[in-house]
Amino acid sequence: MAARNRRRQTLLDEIRRRGSLSATEAATLLEASPVAARGLLNELVDLGLVRAAGRTRARRYYLR
Repeated sequence: MAARNRRRQTLLDEIRRRGSLSATEAATLLEASPVAARGLLNELVDLGLVRAAGRTRARRYYLR
């Protein structure tokens, strides 16, 4: 659980720094698969911390 929280915090920090993040960029940052990164990003959306815009590969994640 702590590792998952650290990975989510890493994503939040990077979105804050860059302004937005794609699942592919998140996967590279975390050294994880795009599916795993997308799952973490979607958790952040479900928690209300991040919003998603766009569809499929063009989807980007922004801070709320």
